[in-house]
Amino acid sequence: MNVLVVDDQIPVVEGLVNHIHWDKLEVGRVFSACCAEDAKKIIRDREIDLLLCDIEMPGEDGLSLLRWVRENHFNLECIFLTAHADFSFAQQAIALGGADYILQPARYHEIEGVILKVKQKIEEKEELKRFSDLGQRLYQSRGAEEQSLLWDLTKEEKDQGGGNPLQDGRSECIEKVIQYIHCNLDREIHRSDVARWVNFNEDYISRIFKKEKGISLKEYIIREKMKLARDLLRTTNFSIGTIAAKVGFDHFSHFSMTYKKIMGVTPMEERP
Repeated sequence: MNVLVVDDQIPVVEGLVNHIHWDKLEVGRVFSACCAEDAKKIIRDREIDLLLCDIEMPGEDGLSLLRWVRENHFNLECIFLTAHADFSFAQQAIALGGADYILQPARYHEIEGVILKVKQKIEEKEELKRFSDLGQRLYQSRGAEEQSLLWDLTKEEKDQGGGNPLQDGRSECIEKVIQYIHCNLDREIHRSDVARWVNFNEDYISRIFKKEKGISLKEYIIREKMKLARDLLRTTNFSIGTIAAKVGFDHFSHFSMTYKKIMGVTPMEERP
């Protein structure tokens, strides 16, 4: 994995480059830039997996840089650094697909923890992509209806040794759905998004998810978002508005009502 550190303050860049334990994080190369223009040159010329970027920079800021990355279809994750817990910043960062949002000053080991989490997210997405490609080939070779029937014929297809290959395959599919959800809790997740990742019909995915997990796909997504929000409320100093944005909610009031409904207390009451 390659990382690009971008900040207009040279001491900040040098501190991150020299004091983060990149080898422990299994990062291949670390590049640096002090402005968006230099960062763009590096992104064009190098394969960058993770952007560690200040939001507020003179000239073109970090949000504008990430917007350029998305418009030009560079496949990388972004962790933003900022000294201001501003809900509007968090909203824009999440809307652009920012993977995380670190309030400065932060200790280097805390930043390493966020980088490790995002690195795992990158690896999980790569695995999901491989699974998706496999599912697409299977889907194209058999057709959606025939594939659905194959998944459901578990009783007729039992192995003599007691195993059930089709059941195992369905369980693996559900596991990939769960991985996708956990990788994307910071944004709004639709049933169509999930189905697209595993290349199966939306109704079919919803049906087998409810059968396997005993809970609807929509309800599972909301509950996992609220669990993440609870962890952030208990363990960070992020504002409640910032936490709402981090779990994919555009409106503070909607987040608060949903949290109260699922967790039984308001986000403010959840604070330690």
